[in-house]
Amino acid sequence: MLIAKLDRLARNVHFITGLLEAGVEIKAADMPEADRTFLQMAAVLPNGKGAASASGLKLRWPKRGREAQSWARRTRRRVAP
Repeated sequence: MLIAKLDRLARNVHFITGLLEAGVEIKAADMPEADRTFLQMAAVLPNGKGAASASGLKLRWPKRGREAQSWARRTRRRVAP
């Protein structure tokens, strides 16, 4: 199966798993090097992020420099230098 963009296929874990278990070879034009393992991870990760967000967990990029120090003071967390 040839698809234009991987993110369009990777929205339904059950569907992708079914295709992979049936032996369907999937190639994405935007990421031709993606293998079976990567396709499974691409399907699972967005669902995990959605579940974490729904439970109230805030997912963010790590802060750096002065922004990290300010954030650490506000949240009383230690930031590694």
